[in-house]
Parts: sequence; C-alpha cells; structure tokens
Amino acid sequence: MADIMIVLLIIFMVAVPLATSPGSVALPRADRATERKEGPVVLTLHADGTVLLERLPVPGGPSLRLALERRLRGIAPEDRQVVVEADEALPYTSVGAALTACREAGVNEIALASRTTP
Repeated sequence: MADIMIVLLIIFMVAVPLATSPGSVALPRADRATERKEGPVVLTLHADGTVLLERLPVPGGPSLRLALERRLRGIAPEDRQVVVEADEALPYTSVGAALTACREAGVNEIALASRTTP
C-alpha cells in the first residue's frame, strides 16, 4: 500500500508543475530582431487568449488597462516601458487591443518581442 502512495506522490509532483505552467509563446519572426530590452513590465499574450502581466494571469479587455495602471504606479511617465510578447497565432485585433490598453494606461514606450529568422 505504501509503494502505491509513493508512486502517486511522484506522479503528482511531476504533473502539477507541468499543468500550472503557462507554456511558451511562439513569437513571430523578424529579419532584424535585436536582443530584448529589459523593461520594467512584460505583457505576454498566448494564442489561447491567456494574458500574463509579469508572468501573473490578468483579465484581458478593459481590465487589462487597470492592471497595467496598477503595475506602472510609481514609475516616472518617461520610464514606462512595456515589452509585448504576443503569440504569432494570435489575431491582430487581440494584439491591437493590448497595445491600446498599454497606451491608455500611460505607457511611454512599447516594444514588440520577436525572434530572429534562421
């Protein structure tokens, strides 16, 4: 009986981190991509509609602007930078809505993350 419990414990120890990991984002390719500039805020948009702000899930839509405003509080307006990591399979309207939320939240500079073409 104890051996079954140990096996189940090991299975759950391996499965839980995999289930809670948001996964990676397939960034679009660019011929002239540069190294990612380390900004104070990273906004990640997954193909399934999941939105992460600094690796924490946040609601999309109008609530995204409020979450961005809270995160940017205390940062000088000229230093408000956001790096947007949007999955290449995401519809452009979703990316556009996120960019609009950034502007409405007072972001001064927005960078779109991409990967270089091989």
